[in-house]
Amino acid sequence: MGVAQLIEKIKAKLPSFGALPVLVPPALSERLSILDKRQLLISCSGVLFFYVIVFSYVYFSSANTIESMEKNMATISVELKEKAPSAYGIGAHKAANPDIGSHEMAKANLLEGLSKYDSMFGRLPVIRAGDQLTSFRAYQTPFSLDGIGNKPVISFVLKDYGLSAKASNTALDILPPEVSFLLSPYADLPQEWINRARAAGHEVWIEIPIQREGSTDSGLNTVFHHDSLSEKGKTMRTSLSRGLGYVGVGVFMDEGITETGEHYTKLLEELYGRGLAALEMNPEAPTFIEAMAVTKAAPYIKTTDNVKRVSGINPFSTVEENAHKTGQAVAVIPPYPVMIKDLALWIEKVGKIDYVIAPASAIYDLPLARAGALTNPVTSPQALGNKDLEHPSEDSPYGL
Repeated sequence: MGVAQLIEKIKAKLPSFGALPVLVPPALSERLSILDKRQLLISCSGVLFFYVIVFSYVYFSSANTIESMEKNMATISVELKEKAPSAYGIGAHKAANPDIGSHEMAKANLLEGLSKYDSMFGRLPVIRAGDQLTSFRAYQTPFSLDGIGNKPVISFVLKDYGLSAKASNTALDILPPEVSFLLSPYADLPQEWINRARAAGHEVWIEIPIQREGSTDSGLNTVFHHDSLSEKGKTMRTSLSRGLGYVGVGVFMDEGITETGEHYTKLLEELYGRGLAALEMNPEAPTFIEAMAVTKAAPYIKTTDNVKRVSGINPFSTVEENAHKTGQAVAVIPPYPVMIKDLALWIEKVGKIDYVIAPASAIYDLPLARAGALTNPVTSPQALGNKDLEHPSEDSPYGL
């Protein structure tokens, strides 16, 4: 038997749907029997016409309706004004940043003649004409190295100062003035953070972000290796213009700088020409920058440790080992409140007893102090006379 024959046989045994009884109430059956298809069409058309009228009314009157509602709503007008550029030049290129006067300089405990105004960047550090005073000597934290002997010296530098208000305020509250602060170039109100740190006795450095190998997140003010020397200089000055009163810049240089090493040599020469020191935060940094600084007798300080907090381990053990091994250590501290508290506790219980805790700038003078050949005491605003507050009549020898 074929498939078709089998299907026909099954159909023959099934009841016809037409033969199935349909139970319809008598009243409904009567109404259906008298239903006129023409009337149904007219009714549906009427409903459709009604909805078209309503939609058209809403569409064409919506503008007037919204306007009427806005008139009845409670409103307030606020005039928006463009924010004035910072007096310290937040670094916007080609912006006419206003200069600052003697009153503002004195209020921030800044010395005249150590900066020069530039319309593109604002105030930038320079060596003062006449006496050749530098920002490094003028703004470093006063610290005596007399009688230092062979006792190990340790300097701590707190990174990213001003970036987190909580961490920065904690540091200002509990860390001793011998701890140096490295200002983030992305800090809000950088001059205020500088002023507060210096008022508490801390010296301030400012970070110049430089492209690192394997890192892509260093911010808009980063000096990139592929940039021209001119662009590198503009980017560096953008960070330098964020404030005044710092002693130098902090940089992290790795092997990536060797591709355009002559560019970075030029940048360091400009920094030294502005009277600033260089703080190298990479203990494994290329040595040619350090060699250049030595030939120029320029202040160059290289860190020995980047402190990390590991549970159950003394985070300062390596710092202590390096200090005993070489007589000195310079450690960079991450800006975490718990790390700041650990540092304050370690300094109080261990550092002040077994070591000499000194500002980072003092490390530059340490070799001469140990040899008994340090003749020039540290210059600071507190040690300067009234004549030092006078604005020099001649321009700085280092121009822009």
